[in-house]
Amino acid sequence: MVIVGLCGPPKSGKATVARLLEEERGFVALNLKQLGRELERKGCDACGGQEDQMRACNGVHDGQVDGGGQADASEDRSAMDLAQQAAHEALERIMQRWQTPHVVFPITLREEMQIFRRRPFFLLMAVKAPILTRLARSIAQEGDDGSLDHRSVSKSIHGDVSDVDAEKMLSFLREQDQVEFGAAGPQQGPTGMGASVAFCMSEADIELVNGGSLQHLAESLDALDLLNPELTRPSWDTYFMRLAFLAASRSNCMKKSVGALVVKNKKVVSTGYNGTPFGVTNCNEGGCRRCNAATAQGQALEICLCMHAEANALLEAGRERCVGGMVFVTCTPCLGCAKLIIQAGITEVIYALDYDLDSGSVPLLQNSNVRVRRFDQYHPGVSPFPSRPFLRSSDRCGKSLADAERGEGVAGLKGGERRDDEDESCQIGTLRPA
Repeated sequence: MVIVGLCGPPKSGKATVARLLEEERGFVALNLKQLGRELERKGCDACGGQEDQMRACNGVHDGQVDGGGQADASEDRSAMDLAQQAAHEALERIMQRWQTPHVVFPITLREEMQIFRRRPFFLLMAVKAPILTRLARSIAQEGDDGSLDHRSVSKSIHGDVSDVDAEKMLSFLREQDQVEFGAAGPQQGPTGMGASVAFCMSEADIELVNGGSLQHLAESLDALDLLNPELTRPSWDTYFMRLAFLAASRSNCMKKSVGALVVKNKKVVSTGYNGTPFGVTNCNEGGCRRCNAATAQGQALEICLCMHAEANALLEAGRERCVGGMVFVTCTPCLGCAKLIIQAGITEVIYALDYDLDSGSVPLLQNSNVRVRRFDQYHPGVSPFPSRPFLRSSDRCGKSLADAERGEGVAGLKGGERRDDEDESCQIGTLRPA
């Protein structure tokens, strides 16, 4: 099962996304605002017609509390409490039908998001749209004729912004700032109710841009493949490949970060990353003259001091533990590493990113009865990066992970943090899944 939560600025199309998921993909949609209003009505009915209690209840709902600042604070607390109650109510209803996929919207508060985050099968989607497109939708919704086409309004806005009433535009922008950053404005920062929408969007697992036609939006949702079980529980291939990228974050090579794992019987035998040998000054500290110079790819390799990730992983494991195993590596092995892989008795290589395919390493491996697979060919739409385990809809529309090397699709690997007092030489650890 999966719970998809939708967050985003006003008029970004969250309700439309929920409707498409409900009508075309079998999701059950839950509107948190409607649930909040239902709970609010139940709370008012609970007053039982007693005058004092009804007056107190209405005072909280209307913000009519003694003291102007206290009224706003009380109203904010009341709205936050109601939102959290609605989120708990939604989650309770979902768990009664836990085998059915659900979509909940709109998530506007960090507290709402945290309630759903307790479930491991929850995905938060940020629905975005260009601000002029959202302004056009707002104007179309306010028009006297309900048949007004927002696409024509959007076209006119993009052509000449001066056609839009200035006061209406300023009112729309104020509303955007208040919803995204809180009443106090951007200076308030990501605390309390302020910046809740912006904070939720920054924490989103999936990003969807809704700036085109309804058909394009439906195609983007299809590309996301939200019912793919790997989005909430990775397969073994994805699990090990993400560990390989995690190992790559330990690299100290100035040219490229590469990580590799030796895996046998679904257990990690050894890990490795590229960098200078043990006891040698780290590459990123000047240890390798070749990598620290402006040397072109593939040149002066004979003076490079850095060891490759695959070589380090194989050396740590030893041939006896490698025979019949698999190697997961973040990019295509070079010709030298391909020979080591064959000699170690590895039977399968899975890599994520294309690198120096002209070296002849892939044909050599295949001719030696080593199966070679590129990750995205067998796991389309699933990211191997542990820093971003989910891909954007634009990443999944006809772009492979190999495009990441050219900056055309998936974002590049983010390096891990290093402690100043930590030995950065290419130490090789051993990871074993629980």
